[in-house]
Amino acid sequence: MARKAVADACPDSASVPKSADGAAVRQVQIRFAPVIGDNGAASMQISFPAYAPKGMSKVTVNGRSLQCPTDNRLSQIVRFTIATATGSKKTVMLDDGTQLTVTASRK
Repeated sequence: MARKAVADACPDSASVPKSADGAAVRQVQIRFAPVIGDNGAASMQISFPAYAPKGMSKVTVNGRSLQCPTDNRLSQIVRFTIATATGSKKTVMLDDGTQLTVTASRK
């Protein structure tokens, strides 16, 4: 199935992540903010803003009918603690179903 380019006139078109051919694409950004305690444990905060196209919907802009991507944005913050001395792993499940595995170790 060919993906359709996002029209510049679509609402919030500038903020929709696009492929080289202009089609809406999934975009995930992850920001880690670890703080290591005296006991060697890392208190982690992960900021997770994401966008995923979920089909198109008919929108009227300036009297023109357009097919625009259905807005599907997610923003989530996850906090957890993980030991760093043993190369521990922690898997977290994000609200959109993405599984993220973090490994921590001190060198």
